[in-house]
Amino acid sequence: MEGGNPTKCIHNRASEPIALTGEYHMSKSKDPTPEEMGSNFSSYMSWLYIISVAINLVFIAIFFSLDAPFLIIFTTVMTVAYFVFAWRFEDPVGPNQIAVLLFFGKPLKIVDSGPPWAPRGVITPVKLPVDYEQYEFPAEPENIYRGELKEREKLPEGMKPPIRITFTKSLTSARAKKVFGEDRDLKVLNLQKVENSMICEFKGEDNPCEVNRDWSTWERSELEDLEKFIKDKYPDSPAVLTFETNVGSTDGLAMRNTQEIVFVVRWLVEKERAFSFIRLIGSEAEANRQMEDELVSVANRLLPKMSLAQALENIEWLNAHLFYSIIKRTSEWGIRIDNAYAKRFDLNHALNTAIAKASEAEFTGRAEKELLVKRGEGAAQAAQDLEEKTLLGRAAGLKGMATDLDISGEAAVNAEVAREFGKSGNAVIIGEDGLAKAVGLGSALLNKKGGKKDQGE
Repeated sequence: MEGGNPTKCIHNRASEPIALTGEYHMSKSKDPTPEEMGSNFSSYMSWLYIISVAINLVFIAIFFSLDAPFLIIFTTVMTVAYFVFAWRFEDPVGPNQIAVLLFFGKPLKIVDSGPPWAPRGVITPVKLPVDYEQYEFPAEPENIYRGELKEREKLPEGMKPPIRITFTKSLTSARAKKVFGEDRDLKVLNLQKVENSMICEFKGEDNPCEVNRDWSTWERSELEDLEKFIKDKYPDSPAVLTFETNVGSTDGLAMRNTQEIVFVVRWLVEKERAFSFIRLIGSEAEANRQMEDELVSVANRLLPKMSLAQALENIEWLNAHLFYSIIKRTSEWGIRIDNAYAKRFDLNHALNTAIAKASEAEFTGRAEKELLVKRGEGAAQAAQDLEEKTLLGRAAGLKGMATDLDISGEAAVNAEVAREFGKSGNAVIIGEDGLAKAVGLGSALLNKKGGKKDQGE
């Protein structure tokens, strides 16, 4: 290996090792080996057998005063029955699970799938996932209770309330920099887009190099150093996501509202570190509880500062925050995180109806406006066509009059003007001057429409 860097073997699953090299490496505490666990378990079981036989003998001797042969037979039968019933056929370990056997809370041994042998009252099996399992928070869809509870009324058994986030109005770019902080949440490291060459450079090695992309095995401090390195060296790379504010204020989701959110995490326990997981966390349920707390904490830190429209626009940015936070939170647990993200925003029926009505109203209003414009344009065009046809008809009539009476076109137009004045009840022609002006109006109209006709027409 180049540069004398240490190498450690870590497991992608229970029996799939991958190499981890470089200056930054795991320094996790190691659990006992299977041989050590087997030796410890045998020792505890031997002492358990001796103690159980002694207790049986003392109990029977005190309360029943039986003779020795019967006492021996009875004790043997009871002891055998106790050890036979120690097999947990009613609650076997699943094919994708292991079980850690606890002796009054102390981890003794790891067993694989099948019914574990765990003497009742003394040994407690704790089952853990060793293949990736997907968990939804707050619960699976059918176990989320959305009904109303009366005062002091408890949730139905097995049900959990939804996780709700109250969004505000959309942020401007300047406001986003202020509320998130340019050096804090505004930009986030997207671990899933970090390139191998970046990790090699971070470790001070030539590219290509052996790279560990199992982020769950990185120390928290190592992740924070990697984040700072990539943000400083590659601020414009896909591995660094920046909050976007390009959502219009007219967007129906850009206003204050409250919505449900569902989180998803896929994780497993490293078999070789199952004892550490039991000591630190205790159980699968407790791990899920703490991961849910972390996801809700991140969501409550980020989402109430933006609008729902911006949350949907920046869903990749949000998921990068969630994944990175979960990785850091669980780095010492002895588990592997495959992914953590917001599955969806459950838009409630009332909001969907309101958005649909707003869209319908906007569409209807725009359609009615366009219809009125088209009607107006049609009416104007019809009036123009009518006027043109009227003028063409009158022109043809005047031409015919001029031909029949053998007069000029100007004289025919002047006669038509005089006739129109005569038809109007509101027009009064006073004296010769008024008549001359009326005739002059006809001449001007003729000139405007095409000029005078020759006197010989």
